[in-house]
Amino acid sequence: MRMSKKNSNFAAQNCLSMKKAYLFLSLMLVSLQALAWTSPIDLPDAGNARIYVVGQNAQNYLCDFTASNSSCASQEEFDEKTDKMANVFLALKADIVAICEVEQNGTILQPICDAMNRISGLSVFTYVTDDIEDATQSASGYLSLKAGFIYRSDKVAPYGTAVSPYNTNSGYFARLRIQAFKEISTNEVFVLSMNHFKAKDSSDDAGEGTRLTNVSRLLSKLNTIGMDPDIMIMGDLNAYMGEQPILNLQNAGYEEQLIRFDPNAYSYVYYGEPGLLDHAMANAPMAAQVSGAQVYHINTSGLYSYKYSDHDAYVVGLNLGDHEVPVPVECPHFTYNFQNGFEGFQAYTVSGDAQWKNSSSYGMTINAYYNGDNQEHWLISPSLDMHAANSAELTIYHSIYYDNGVQGDYVDDQTVWVSTDYEDGEAPYTANWHQVVLSDYAVKSWVDATAQIPAEYLGANTHVAFRYTAAEKANCNYWEIKQAEITATCTGESTAIEQTVSRPAARKIMHNGQLYIEYNGILFDCMGRMVR
Repeated sequence: MRMSKKNSNFAAQNCLSMKKAYLFLSLMLVSLQALAWTSPIDLPDAGNARIYVVGQNAQNYLCDFTASNSSCASQEEFDEKTDKMANVFLALKADIVAICEVEQNGTILQPICDAMNRISGLSVFTYVTDDIEDATQSASGYLSLKAGFIYRSDKVAPYGTAVSPYNTNSGYFARLRIQAFKEISTNEVFVLSMNHFKAKDSSDDAGEGTRLTNVSRLLSKLNTIGMDPDIMIMGDLNAYMGEQPILNLQNAGYEEQLIRFDPNAYSYVYYGEPGLLDHAMANAPMAAQVSGAQVYHINTSGLYSYKYSDHDAYVVGLNLGDHEVPVPVECPHFTYNFQNGFEGFQAYTVSGDAQWKNSSSYGMTINAYYNGDNQEHWLISPSLDMHAANSAELTIYHSIYYDNGVQGDYVDDQTVWVSTDYEDGEAPYTANWHQVVLSDYAVKSWVDATAQIPAEYLGANTHVAFRYTAAEKANCNYWEIKQAEITATCTGESTAIEQTVSRPAARKIMHNGQLYIEYNGILFDCMGRMVR
């Protein structure tokens, strides 16, 4: 069967179209392969996380190539450095990049975002705007630097605005930045602080005095901003493990996550000596959400063709909200100074016309002398949360001013009671009460008396009451109570919470004339390297 000329032309055109399509796809594949980047060394493991945070000192990333501190002499070098960083950040699966040592230029992070979008084929990478610009160079041609944040907009979003521990007139305003981020899929929030502390110099303290100020101002700001309790401190802190700025952060409750997951972590090499200058430090609730943290030795590996900075990148994996953050429960402790007033206690009369009164000199007082027979009056505490208590003791500072009764009647007439089912404002007899016996009474002198609260009246909301009775108006006592205190001891849940929240203090030790730092059972030398 012969094919018609028309059909023959159609087949030829179709074949040509298929060849063009194949050529187009081949070119696309080549382009994609050209854009793809393969890491020359093993990528770090930050665990199976939903959010990855990458930290980087970019070593003088300036678009002003005339500046004396610029790491690039031309646009070509700048573009090459930009692409190298973009490739690394993408390889580390960065959802947030906390970066420092970049030019104080409002758009300095745009080239990195553009490169990350171009290489990934996405349009999701952008940066936190800060309007920090300082185009004025110093007399030596040095250009000021700052810290900033790049983020993947389909995964996270800035929460609130960035703040600094310093005011705008300070040189460190731009170098210590605090920004909260919200995970879009869960609405979970955490606070990220990116920092570039004072560099080491040739002065007596090598700049440590300023770094200690950096630490104190940062901690003070983090303690007052109230963005979120989950806090991560990152950046080039210019201090090794064991140096005082790091010790102060550790003693404030921040744990180094890079050391936590790799005791031999380092990010910088100084004359052949590796040390950890770049840090990722988390407070207790933040650390509970970290899946892993490691340094990526792309710049200290000796592979110069891949090097773009003198500091390595590092990555921290986060699973926000995937844990039960322990809420510290304070062990119950209540103190009442009745010289100041009723202190929330409520007076309730069952019978008789005597009254609980307040005196600035004697506290709470009551006297039924010649005020009628059959007196009964209660002074009942506010509801006391005793859920965390395993044992509790009541202490009162009191006196029997007039001793008109028979010796020993105090145990019957001036008594203390506890209840777990009393409702505020109700009559005392609507609840079940249990008497606790005071250890001591004193006539016309003041004494501390104690009483143990039984275990069955703990682990609940408890009321304590002082009950005054007098059968005969001519044979009654005058009771004065200046102070009352309930002190509990707590174990189990409360102890577990305390152990979760607190962190061991780092300490300096001398051994064979050598200074070492011991932290969490691990020994470090002064370069921050693990010794044992």
